[in-house]
Amino acid sequence: MELDELKQFHGTFFDEARDHVRTLEERLLELETRPEDAELLNALFRAAHSIKGASGILGFDAITQLTHAMENMLDAMREGRLQPTPALTSLLLEATDLLGT
Repeated sequence: MELDELKQFHGTFFDEARDHVRTLEERLLELETRPEDAELLNALFRAAHSIKGASGILGFDAITQLTHAMENMLDAMREGRLQPTPALTSLLLEATDLLGT
């Protein structure tokens, strides 16, 4: 499909992305009090991954790059290579705010 043909899916993407952004916001606030919660980290990863995949298909490169970076951080947290500190949670919240715009 050409990028022009994909424009018909933009509205659906933004509707779904808003839901994923809301999930990211809510779960990141929970992460501040439950940094060891594996299911919480998985939910965060899935939300970022969903936005990344759909934005990549639609050619929204800046969104894809941002969510890819978020996904990498969240994956490192899930694997224990990175600890979910307040500073990292704050950084992820800032990235989520940027996605919301």
